[in-house]
Amino acid sequence: RVATGDPGGVADLERAMEIAAAAHSHEEIGAAANLTWMNVVLGDMHRAGELHELSRTLARRLGVRGFIRWVEAEHTFHCYWEGRWDDALAAIDDYFQTIKGTAGHYMDGPCRAVRSAILLARGRTQEALAEARLATERSRPVKDPQTINPVLAYEAQAALVAGERAAAESLANELVE
Repeated sequence: RVATGDPGGVADLERAMEIAAAAHSHEEIGAAANLTWMNVVLGDMHRAGELHELSRTLARRLGVRGFIRWVEAEHTFHCYWEGRWDDALAAIDDYFQTIKGTAGHYMDGPCRAVRSAILLARGRTQEALAEARLATERSRPVKDPQTINPVLAYEAQAALVAGERAAAESLANELVE
């Protein structure tokens, strides 16, 4: 509802958090995480940051491993958006340490895209491009537009900065499709 311009979606998520909290349900974490992202969509990054920290606290307190892994991966975005790039890179390293030895995780590609963006901004173009390519490779199997589309955009940007215009155009065309 929020993405279509209906502010009632925010109230629904706030109510979902209240209901879950009253029931001592782990669903409070999911509602808080969704409310976080709706605040990102609405451009209220300050509120999104507050809600993200609440989601992290709830996930840890309730000990739900899947949620912990998810919100810690999302932590990389918040650090990046806030300009705390060293913290973002440390969070990415921690996240990859957490999933080490597993078959991977939904957030693998997006975390790599953040790393790529930071490397690119720091002038480490070839490293950024390699990381962006890996982000795309890891995101394709997920087959989720909210994951693959931003990752394709990061790779296209890195390719363009690296002077690989044809690769950037191909990725941009794929993104448009």
